Amino acid sequence: MADLTSTFKNQPLRDRAIQACIDYIETAVETSTGEATRGKFTDFFDIQGGTQPPKSFFIYEEKPGYVRFLQIRDFSSDATPTFIPIAKSNKTCTNEDILLGRYGASVGKILTGKSGAYNVACAKVVIEPNVTVSKDYLFYLLHSSKFQNAIRSISRSAQGGFNKTDLSRIKVSIPSLEQQKSVVEVLRHIDTHLTTAARLELDAFRKDAFSNLLVDSIIKPLSIIGDVEAANAELDIQQAHLTQLRQAQGKEGNAKPEHCLARMWKWSKDHLPFQGIGSGLRSGK
Repeated sequence: MADLTSTFKNQPLRDRAIQACIDYIETAVETSTGEATRGKFTDFFDIQGGTQPPKSFFIYEEKPGYVRFLQIRDFSSDATPTFIPIAKSNKTCTNEDILLGRYGASVGKILTGKSGAYNVACAKVVIEPNVTVSKDYLFYLLHSSKFQNAIRSISRSAQGGFNKTDLSRIKVSIPSLEQQKSVVEVLRHIDTHLTTAARLELDAFRKDAFSNLLVDSIIKPLSIIGDVEAANAELDIQQAHLTQLRQAQGKEGNAKPEHCLARMWKWSKDHLPFQGIGSGLRSGK
């Protein structure tokens, strides 16, 4: 799997785990009878393509009257910055905006964290007026395999990449803002600790270092937010899941790491203050 986002570079385990978790969430939201809003992707979001000024406009040192010109590579590295004249025709983004790679091997890659004018290989995802979706939730929603598979399929059949008509064929379900915040809270915990753990050598799986790190860094911090007594009662079950995680790197079993993380998400969902996301989307508060 290519990097899903510029924010986490060369972290395939992280990407697969987060995708499995958001897929679980999406399925729960889609099948619930509670407070979710359903529709086409374009009911909630617009996309704004970039521009491509002539190369003769490019300079490679910052200068008054110029703005950083962002290509896909620039969201992951500042090694070769390019600048272009400030102009009304430029399409611009801020550090908080979320963009997508539009063509080739980078199609669907989630780009964020940089400000400037972006090129035609990028498209900014804009939340429509009167739509209650946080940018943090949008960032994770774009990881879903349903969304990623759809736009990659479009890219393979269309030379010019995806467009608004293509995105209108993708169905999405959006939970309430309160539930979006709860989802983001848990996924950020997983992101923070899994990306640290993913740097370990694969041998660490067989030495228990990674499983211990997951217990100490994900389950215990979550138990502080949720019900500590209930969390302690679940530790033995989580240890069994972590054993499957280790086996995924050896010859003893076929468990996939991302599936184990999805089960951790389910545990977090059950014990944090947003129980019932799969049965009516009712907050536990």
